[in-house]
Amino acid sequence: MNGMRRCVIAGAGISGLALAHRLLRRGVEVLLLERSRRAGGVIRSERTEGFLCEWGPAALAAGDVSVDVLLRELGLAGRAISARERSLRRCVVAGGLVEPLPRDVSELATTPLLATREKLRLLADLVLPLGSAGLGHDESLAGFARRRLGRVAAERLLYPLLPGLYPIDPERTSAAAAHEWLTLAEREHGGLLRSLLRHPPPLLSFAEGLEELPKALAAACSPSLRLGAVLRRVLPVGPTFRLQIEENGQATELAADAVVLATPACESAAAVAALDARLAATLRSIEYAPLALVQLGYPEAALRHLEPSHGFYVPPMEPGWLLGAVFASAAFPGRAPPGQRLLTVRLGGTRHPDLVALPEIALAHVASDGLARLLRPGRKPTFARVERLPEALPQYTLGHRERLAEVDAAEQRHPGLFLTGNAYRGIGLHQCIAGAGPLAKRIVGHLAARSNRFIGQARRVG
Repeated sequence: MNGMRRCVIAGAGISGLALAHRLLRRGVEVLLLERSRRAGGVIRSERTEGFLCEWGPAALAAGDVSVDVLLRELGLAGRAISARERSLRRCVVAGGLVEPLPRDVSELATTPLLATREKLRLLADLVLPLGSAGLGHDESLAGFARRRLGRVAAERLLYPLLPGLYPIDPERTSAAAAHEWLTLAEREHGGLLRSLLRHPPPLLSFAEGLEELPKALAAACSPSLRLGAVLRRVLPVGPTFRLQIEENGQATELAADAVVLATPACESAAAVAALDARLAATLRSIEYAPLALVQLGYPEAALRHLEPSHGFYVPPMEPGWLLGAVFASAAFPGRAPPGQRLLTVRLGGTRHPDLVALPEIALAHVASDGLARLLRPGRKPTFARVERLPEALPQYTLGHRERLAEVDAAEQRHPGLFLTGNAYRGIGLHQCIAGAGPLAKRIVGHLAARSNRFIGQARRVG
């Protein structure tokens, strides 16, 4: 684009990569910085001993137009694999048993997950008045769900349907900020009961795991991508920015007309501390929860008695250390060797954060013992791998909308500074991808305005 100026993006997770791709297609000069030696952020797929382990998100929600467009642009549409239909069913632990979630009214009427009085309590959702969350006030996810459905139904029917739930504390999570569709369901449809029976969105991945997506994005952005480069500080220079970079142990400086922070909130806070102390304090107040992922392989015969499903969620009311598990090899082919099954167990989160610090062998024992009680495989796992994620997912705690308002105000105070990523307006991968288009449009508008002002000034001087 003639007269277009440089945009520097810090962070090559899915948000930074998708934004860089979108800007490059619009002719913007982009420099994408990533502190690690690989792009992709929390998306990482690893094949070992014939098992394909996902050390982060395991699938991508399909059906979003922005996702479809991105896959076509990258040449990945033909490589995408849809999850097996039978694996989309979700389960929940109740009384030590793994039970399927109801999918229609008849299954809701007969489910053992709720006692008769709890099923009758659900009917109140059809007549309850609009609550405080629907009126724009902050309300915790737990308070919102109990008010509409009752405590047991909230924990056994609603929580298992929420994406990214495992590491969060429902008592401190803002319902409107974290799961806006819930408050929309209350405001527009009068309740949540219909939403409980909605079918989950189709899921996508690739033959060699979800990391094929960020790898393709990194390849498309490769001339603009610098690995091992950290943005240490953002400083103003008139209407532009001076960036202090550390690359391969060497300190350098760059000039930029636009800066995008697509890094975790705490890292972004450090970068803007000298620029805007108030924004830095706001970013530091965004909490993250730790998570441990334990990949366990079992002989297929040991788990043949299980009904096919996506996996199970363990409500807070249930004893034990497990947050839940995903049946990885049930969803997509090629996740386990012939005759084996792969399960991904989740531990830690806000319920048991200290658990993540245990040695790997202890975490593997906790996971396998928990599965032994719930699934009764009758065999010990033949394969075990552990990965810790100290900052797995940001927490949209109460007051999150006020934090977003401060982020918006800071962007107004510093034209050309933008913040993006899963710490702000959606933790889902599809939400991060969808946000790249509108943000790219804003950045292009800013750069075009900067160029026009520069050209106008040059003409006046001439």
